[in-house]
Order: sequence, then structure tokens, then C-alpha cells
Amino acid sequence: MTEPDDKKTPDPGQDQGAGQSAGAGQGQDAAGDERFFAATLGEAPDADPMGIEAKALDRVRGRRSRATFLVGAFVLLSAVLGFLLRGELSYFFSSRTPLDLGRAEDLQRLELLGNDFVRVEGIARDMCIRADLSGGRMHYLYLLGSEAGSRILVQLPVEREEGCLGAEERVFTGRVVDLAASGRFDAVLTYYREKFPSAPPGPPMFILLDGERPQDAWLYPAVFGLLLLMIGVNLFVLVRMRRAPAAPQKGEPV
Repeated sequence: MTEPDDKKTPDPGQDQGAGQSAGAGQGQDAAGDERFFAATLGEAPDADPMGIEAKALDRVRGRRSRATFLVGAFVLLSAVLGFLLRGELSYFFSSRTPLDLGRAEDLQRLELLGNDFVRVEGIARDMCIRADLSGGRMHYLYLLGSEAGSRILVQLPVEREEGCLGAEERVFTGRVVDLAASGRFDAVLTYYREKFPSAPPGPPMFILLDGERPQDAWLYPAVFGLLLLMIGVNLFVLVRMRRAPAAPQKGEPV
């Protein structure tokens, strides 16, 4: 009798398919391992291995930060200078034609806001005090003839040393400064009130800086204008940086 043959002949096709499936599985595992290690190390398969783009981006960010800082610094400096030099800037842009106050003895009341370019004619008495300033040696006088006139002190350049001159009559033309708004002449005002009984005890009090014309204050708006120019240049650079791409594209030089 013939016994049934339970042993099957192995199918070569099945073995080959199983081998391919195993090989594919191993390949997928290897690829998964590579992705795992890349993620663990913070790298992507297409990352820049030399870090060139990252360095370029850091440089761009650094330039933007510097430009922003410079704009802020210039704006702050301009605001501070504008506040401190507001009187000089205002005087530079005032009228070049002096406001004629007439004669000192005819003055009835002073309607001056300060920082005006004025002209007044009269007799001024020398207070016999001198001061060495950046503009030269100065002496100080006060106007005679009326109560309103006595509220105007005069700063006059010393042309030649002749001691105390007493009084002189002439036309005084220059900038009028409200003494309540400036502490530069506190010592002169104190001396005036202590040594001369006719000095008004209270405000308003003014000092006329003889010979100081509006166009003489050109340096202050020039400095302020330079600061505004620097603000504009840095704003322009900053805007261009903001519009520029954050990092160079592939293939572009860094």
C-alpha cells in the first residue's frame, strides 16, 4: 500500500517573498532609527550641517537690534536736547526785525513773553560788575527813566577796560530773556536788588543780551537737525532690514 506523503515540498516563491518582507522590515527599522536619532540630536535630514544659514540669520538679527537701539538712542537724545534748547531754537526762528520798545523813560508796562528780539533806546547805569563768559568779558547795566525800564537789565560786551563807566546813553538791541525762566543770571539779579534801592522787588524781570541776534543761534538748530538726520538714516536702514528676507536662500552667497 502506498502511504500518504504528509511532507510538502517548500515553495521557493514563498521563501523569496518572506526574505523580501524581512529585508523591507529591516530597512524600515533602520530608517526609523535614523529619524529617531536625527530628532534626538535636533537635526533634520535636510538641515545645514555647517550652520551657515543659522550664522547668517544671527548676523541679520544682530544688525536689526543695533539699528533699533540706535534709533531709540537718537530719539531720546533729540527729545532731551529739544527740551533743554527749546529757548535757543525758538529764538533762532523768531523774527529778524527787532521789536521796537521805544525809549526807556516812555515805557509804561512790559508785555514781553521773553526770548524776544527787541530794540530799546535810553540811559543805562553801569552796576560795576564784570563776568567772563564764553562770548567774552561782559558788564551789566540797568535802564533808567521809568519803573518799567528798571525791570530790564542789560548785558553788554566790554570793549575796553575803563573801570566803572557810570551811565551811558545808546540804543540797545538784542535778545530779551525772562529771568524767572532762567537761573543763569541769579547772581546779577541778587546784586542788583541788594545794591540799588530802585530795583523792583518782584517779577517780572528781564535781561537784554545786547548784540545777540536770532541768526547767531544757528548752531543749535544745526545740531538738532543733525540728530534728526541720523534718526531718519537709521529708520531707513531698519525698514530695509525688516523687509529683507530673514536668511539667505539656498544657493545664495552668505
